[in-house]
Amino acid sequence: MNINWIKDEALEENGDLPEPQDLISEAVTELEAVVDDLKDIMEMIEINGDE
Repeated sequence: MNINWIKDEALEENGDLPEPQDLISEAVTELEAVVDDLKDIMEMIEINGDE
């Protein structure tokens, strides 16, 4: 898999790149939070649709 297009130029400049595992873990955490938010929105839509 080629992920070279996923770059943070600010990190590239100082050469202090985080470990890939840390980046993946952070991304998963953020995605889980988004999924939870979407579930909340879906519940609100379902509740309002019943009125």
